[in-house]
Amino acid sequence: MTTQPSLKIVSAYHGMARYISAARSMPEPDLTRLWLEYAVDPYWAEWAQGQFNEGRTRAQLSTPITDLDGLAAEVDLLTGSGIEGLVEDAYRQITRVLPSPLPERAVCIYAGDPGNAWLRENGVVGTGIGDSILLQINPLGEYWRLWVPYVMAHEYHHAVWGYTYFAVQGKTYMDLLTGLLIDGQADSFAKMLYPDMQPGWIDALTPAQEAEQWRRMQEYLAGNDEAVYKRFFFGDAASGTPGSTAYTIGYHIVQAYLEAHPTLTVLDLMKEEARTVLAESGYRP
Repeated sequence: MTTQPSLKIVSAYHGMARYISAARSMPEPDLTRLWLEYAVDPYWAEWAQGQFNEGRTRAQLSTPITDLDGLAAEVDLLTGSGIEGLVEDAYRQITRVLPSPLPERAVCIYAGDPGNAWLRENGVVGTGIGDSILLQINPLGEYWRLWVPYVMAHEYHHAVWGYTYFAVQGKTYMDLLTGLLIDGQADSFAKMLYPDMQPGWIDALTPAQEAEQWRRMQEYLAGNDEAVYKRFFFGDAASGTPGSTAYTIGYHIVQAYLEAHPTLTVLDLMKEEARTVLAESGYRP
């Protein structure tokens, strides 16, 4: 049963402004303490507390951003930018196509680390935190407003998929193949809603690279080793694995499956077994 979705927006970038002000007022500030005091702790219960990957998220967000001037420029641009309205509009559009199985979810908005090269170029990084979504935004990125809805659609799909896979179907194990197809489905969903967006990670390989990486991936598909996951998703120079390998392959498998099953709904695809999707996709890189 689906419900009319309610969205809670947590504008944590306001706390980042207070963090900057406090740090600048001290001759030798303890940035870690101030970061947690102003930018993390006041908002935690609103969006991250109790989520299944809370601990990992807490560890990742506990390192303070030290470029105060760069961060201040981002926060100033986000303030009054209408980001909350943009998020609300995107959420309404997304949930009209894929209704939420939960009565409420949260989206937390942070300014991004000015030193993050990806954010400087694309403007938005999204992360699924259980049922919530974390958006880290660098409003100096030229097209950040266009990327917010796409990234939200991708991460929202993850949240609904996770609910379907773990809560509804009661599964407890996720292998690499399933991981590939999660992101392949999420990008297929986001591209369906925002077809003009062209994320580089879904087409990051040449045909020869894709065939070679798929061959190398075979022995790991049934496992869930975190190091292997990072290798194929984010790249690994030592093994000659290009970045975004898993994103590209997963997207191509899902697209092939959808071409063979054109009437399948987004929710029905979520319920398909990964091995079935692969076998019936006809994927041959």
